[in-house]
Amino acid sequence: MEHSTDIIQSSSTLQLSMQVHEELERWKAVKFPVPIPDYGFSEPNKILQKEVYTYAKEDNFNALFGLLSDKRDRVSSEEVLDIIFKHVAASGNSLLHVAASNGGEGVTQLLCHHFPLLITRKNFLGDNALHLAARAGLFDTIQNLVKHVKIHNRTLELASLLRMKNNKGNTPLHDAVSMGFLSGASLLVSRCPVAASQRNEEGNLPIHVACQKGHLEVVRELLPYWLDPMDFLNEKGQNILHVAAGSGKMTIVDGILGNQDLEALINEKDYDGNTPLHLAAMYCRSDIVRALASDERVDKRIVNNEKLKPSGVVAKLLQGGRFKAPKSDGMRKVLQVLVKADDMAEFDINLISNLPRTTLTTEQLNRGIGNLLVVSVLVVGVVKISNALPQPPQLQPPLLQPPVKENREYNG
Repeated sequence: MEHSTDIIQSSSTLQLSMQVHEELERWKAVKFPVPIPDYGFSEPNKILQKEVYTYAKEDNFNALFGLLSDKRDRVSSEEVLDIIFKHVAASGNSLLHVAASNGGEGVTQLLCHHFPLLITRKNFLGDNALHLAARAGLFDTIQNLVKHVKIHNRTLELASLLRMKNNKGNTPLHDAVSMGFLSGASLLVSRCPVAASQRNEEGNLPIHVACQKGHLEVVRELLPYWLDPMDFLNEKGQNILHVAAGSGKMTIVDGILGNQDLEALINEKDYDGNTPLHLAAMYCRSDIVRALASDERVDKRIVNNEKLKPSGVVAKLLQGGRFKAPKSDGMRKVLQVLVKADDMAEFDINLISNLPRTTLTTEQLNRGIGNLLVVSVLVVGVVKISNALPQPPQLQPPLLQPPVKENREYNG
């Protein structure tokens, strides 16, 4: 009985799908006014009517295009073009933005078919429809938009659309990787590989954004688009291990350390001379400091442009220098790990001796000017009064294992 019910439901779904397809094809055959190219850049002059907005949001393409057809016949073609290109929501979203951000496949198809110039339309934040679809994780909508750009390639190049940036400098690919939207990111970068090399306003490539957010699978997806791992640097000269270490993304750090092809990144310096270990210590990423310090390939004695090793960065922070870290008792763990790794064996004891002996107010502590709880650990660790500290366990943490290689194919 259940099997029979499933067959009936499947048959009904197929019939409905065929009916929708037939209705879409009917509307595609209807003639609507063709705008001149300037319409694609026309300034909005009116807020969308609620009725029209709702049709686009709910993917009621029959009602929407019935209304547009009626406007064409009863009012004018110019009225139709005004609704499409000059009427927007309060956010600056056009009808295509509304449909694309809500997964309205029918409305999206018809708008792209009749008014392809709308695909490049930006809202008040600089987002086109692809940006919104990428952030919403709507693969079918992205595929739909890309397909119609290819059909209307005389009015728009696909690569130009995929490289378009919003007010934050993000391309649709930046937005997709930020959300961990793997299939969407794969589609976008496969259609326009150069999008992987676009930097946003923060100076980050899409692969850096994926590292900041901790999306390991997306990072793996983007890696093949770089022939040399030394090439993907952000505007601070930081590679993906720098970014992952500073952002506290342990999964990404483990994946990079476990990939032999990325070993060249381990001890690299950014433009301030900081290695990934420097940044992990600076931002109090105790687990990542431990992982890096326990890896024999990591050189724990490299100094940055201020001649400071990772331990020196912490000391500089305590002195009220320009280095800042999150408010966290984890600083104690960071120093313990560095001491255990003998990072401070040759540290300049004069720097520690010259630490200002001032009493910080609660307000100063809250602003992160210093963490006094670290000072005692730091001083004791340097002068090697080891009995004053709890003895760390003698067992070394296990070596990081490389991630399991996955073979995935994309059928675009």
